[in-house]
Amino acid sequence: MDDQQAKEIIERINFKASISSIKPTVPQWTGDAIMSLNCNADRQPSWRTITRNIPQSHTSFFPQTAIINMAEEERGICVRDVAADAFITAYAEHLKNSDKFELPVWSDLVKTGTFKELAPYGDDWYYIRAASIARKVYLRPGLGVGALRKWYGGAFRNGVRAQHYKKANAGIIRSVLIQLETMKVCEPCSAGGRKMTRVGQQDLDRIANAVFNEAEE
Repeated sequence: MDDQQAKEIIERINFKASISSIKPTVPQWTGDAIMSLNCNADRQPSWRTITRNIPQSHTSFFPQTAIINMAEEERGICVRDVAADAFITAYAEHLKNSDKFELPVWSDLVKTGTFKELAPYGDDWYYIRAASIARKVYLRPGLGVGALRKWYGGAFRNGVRAQHYKKANAGIIRSVLIQLETMKVCEPCSAGGRKMTRVGQQDLDRIANAVFNEAEE
């Protein structure tokens, strides 16, 4: 073995050692390191591919550039990645087209709270409220009827006197949760309240993914 072959073997060993020391995290390289960042305005950035130029001395036995694919896969779209109004509209339409979710007979007569003067004008208000409740349970597991009554409450206008806060109607919220439990979307928690089931979480994530793809188009 001559000196030239020994030199090439040493360079090859040093280069492989430098490649094996790279960890699948965001590196802090400088100089000839070129990092391609795959990001979107509505999604968290994720490092996908790192391209590093190889020194001129290694071109005889290695390509000019080495592309290292990150092991981290792209995270799926969930309810948190889409706007609330777009998701609630899409999921309300999904509940409306579902045979398992029924519209109560009193939906055109009941008020959403004592602080309201009239029943909601929209025909699909019950589906919209159900979609909003399902989203709340998804984001905050353990929510119950009491917490949702506070969230959907409002100001009671008491004429010329001072207005006061009033909670929302508990019967509407309870009827929505009962139907969502019947559809296997949510289930009771051991410590109280409701949480999403595995089927319900997959269902909501699927709707969110469709909303996200439609917004990108």
